[in-house]
Amino acid sequence: MQEAGFRNIEIRSVTKTFPVGSTGEFWDDMVKGSAPIQMMKKSLGKEMWREKEKLALAWLEETLPTLKRPLTSDAWLGLGVK
Repeated sequence: MQEAGFRNIEIRSVTKTFPVGSTGEFWDDMVKGSAPIQMMKKSLGKEMWREKEKLALAWLEETLPTLKRPLTSDAWLGLGVK
């Protein structure tokens, strides 16, 4: 950020908790809130996306019930003055 001309730089960690409800709701939230998943969805086309989504949902159906707590995601935010 300094090289881009920013000063008074501060890096903050932000953790978001995602409650795990139904598999479908969790998947929909992940698809809506993830830029990389959105990019993959657009690049695969509708038919291929449906195939990949079925695989993801099957894996989630097997995995999510074993979770003992909500999932978390961390982000690092850079703040500065230009």
